[in-house]
Amino acid sequence: MCGIIHLGGQVIEIFCHEIDPDWWRHPWPPVDLTQIGWDGEAGGPQPDPWRVELTKLGDVLATAGHLRDAEQADRLGAVVVEVGNAIAEQARANVRFEWATHAG
Repeated sequence: MCGIIHLGGQVIEIFCHEIDPDWWRHPWPPVDLTQIGWDGEAGGPQPDPWRVELTKLGDVLATAGHLRDAEQADRLGAVVVEVGNAIAEQARANVRFEWATHAG
């Protein structure tokens, strides 16, 4: 496991080795926060900007483990967590990112 996204009371654990190495070819992110509803809110046709931003950061979090350099993967994961949590806090969204050290 490398990435964790907390949505309200739910936990989504992201196992980097299960994410397709050709992730960049897919048009859909591994975790689409524009479509997932929590705390009584659901995504819609015009999602809030913070949902789009957190979806993109979740995409990076889910795929950072594919970097060949484990140290760089950990640095990227830590930055995504910091920025994602700041956006979630600013939006008052019940979302929190975590990064577990990459196994290499």
